[in-house]
Amino acid sequence: MKRILLALICLLVLLSGCLPGAPDTGPEKIAKDGEDEKVVISEDINTTERYYRSVIPYSPGSSRGFILNGVDNRLDIDEFETGLMRISQEVFDPDKYVLQEGHILSKEDIQSWIDRRSDNKKGLNPKLGVGKSASVKEKLEANKKNPKYLSFVLEQDYFVQKKDDNVELAGISIGISLNSIYYFTVTDKEGKIHSGTVDLRKDQGKVIAEGKKMAQQIVNDIREKKDAKNVPIMVAIYQEEAQESLIPGRFVAYTSVGGGKTNIGNWEDVKERYYLLPSSEAMKDHRGDAEKFDNFKSKVEGFFPNFTGVVGRAFYKEGELQRMTIEIPMQFYGKSEIIAFTQYVTGLVTSNLFEDIPIEVYISSMGRQEAIIVKDPHEKEPFVHIYR
Repeated sequence: MKRILLALICLLVLLSGCLPGAPDTGPEKIAKDGEDEKVVISEDINTTERYYRSVIPYSPGSSRGFILNGVDNRLDIDEFETGLMRISQEVFDPDKYVLQEGHILSKEDIQSWIDRRSDNKKGLNPKLGVGKSASVKEKLEANKKNPKYLSFVLEQDYFVQKKDDNVELAGISIGISLNSIYYFTVTDKEGKIHSGTVDLRKDQGKVIAEGKKMAQQIVNDIREKKDAKNVPIMVAIYQEEAQESLIPGRFVAYTSVGGGKTNIGNWEDVKERYYLLPSSEAMKDHRGDAEKFDNFKSKVEGFFPNFTGVVGRAFYKEGELQRMTIEIPMQFYGKSEIIAFTQYVTGLVTSNLFEDIPIEVYISSMGRQEAIIVKDPHEKEPFVHIYR
């Protein structure tokens, strides 16, 4: 049960945007290289997923909050950050490295890359092709012909502990987030806004190729930074989902550049994907899992006549189901109903729903969280909490 409680704590911290971890021996005071002030490596937490330890006191990144200007879907924002940590483990071993938000790149650096080349000499998105004096129609057409591919660049810094108990920067991870749909607006002389979209999913190969070309320029620019000249850099390409999507996008490729080097070599494919349940795509690609979820959904729907639906997000890696998140919105009329329903769903989760993977179930009513069920496949009983 203690492990489940710790898993829940980790989950809540993750949802709030902070992700701790650390040595089994407890907090350890150390100093950053070249600094006298002592810092702490946070304590380890026992969870179903592997997380990096963190440097404390927590130091917000140079571009904190700036991602909201580039990535629209909250699910994409969360997956972009946590997914980059996951991909980074292929290069930076969590047993040896500790994590801190990026401090090498500024908001201005990131914005310069997101800009169009016609607006900024370092801009990585295509030129618009028309001037400011062009008509609204011309600007709309220009945006359709020259969509922006790059939406954001995320940095994470990785430190190692030295023999003298100092820590020093030993690696940088860079996430490059690409649009799947390019949303754009043009304002006319009267202040009226005209909007449009370009569906880039129709030519995903071209979008990813553009992202890989951008990666080389980004690495070149990072190498000009004083603190980043000689550390390894891991770069990963992320493909966003649409603004209204109920599932996040995914990482599609990553590469590593050795310390002091700039040229990017081969890229490794990342075989990860989220599926919405129920959906025709899930039924097509993972029929057995989709049918099992449909059976669970039918039983839940049979409990109350006023049920509104069950939505699942299933995460696959190398074609294998890794974890599942289920959201159940209901309209309850009393606490006894909530307790009875939570007990019923807990029974379904523990009896026949994906025994070998972590499952999180969120039960809500009228936008308010009512209960949470967390099933750890290594524990006999799930953790259940009903909010007061």
